Amino acid sequence: MYKKLIWLAVFIAIPAFASGKDMPRGKWWRNANTAATMKLSQEEIKMLDQKYVDSHRKLIQLKGDLELERFELEVLMDKDPLDEAGVIEQFKQMNSARDSLATERFRFLLDVRKLLGAERFQQLKTEFQKRKRHKQARRKSGRRERGEGRQDQGRPPGPPPAE
Repeated sequence: MYKKLIWLAVFIAIPAFASGKDMPRGKWWRNANTAATMKLSQEEIKMLDQKYVDSHRKLIQLKGDLELERFELEVLMDKDPLDEAGVIEQFKQMNSARDSLATERFRFLLDVRKLLGAERFQQLKTEFQKRKRHKQARRKSGRRERGEGRQDQGRPPGPPPAE
């Protein structure tokens, strides 16, 4: 019973985790504050740099592959008469390219997790979520100061009426 609950929790958590929405993008380990907070050694920073380069090269190629598959699907969709079987096959190829891209992103995330260990990985997620909430709060307060988002200005939202 205990093992089933663990697997259920893993399967529920994987989509959010795999999307990387709770993780910083780019070379976050190059930020001095983040590196200090995470207590990263120079060796770990070097390893993260190399993993990033390797992964980013793959991502660039995979993004190109995805764009090509999208384009080919568009070409098939524009043909008359429509080759439905061909379109469906191309759609599958496009989704396969999308899956490959997502898998590579997830592999990088797994590499980071392996390098940091469970505790520091959780710490990274927590720090990123705090910073994300802080940025969102600053953006909201900035919009309020500029009067954006108010409905009480006597006109509907959108561009000003033409004169």
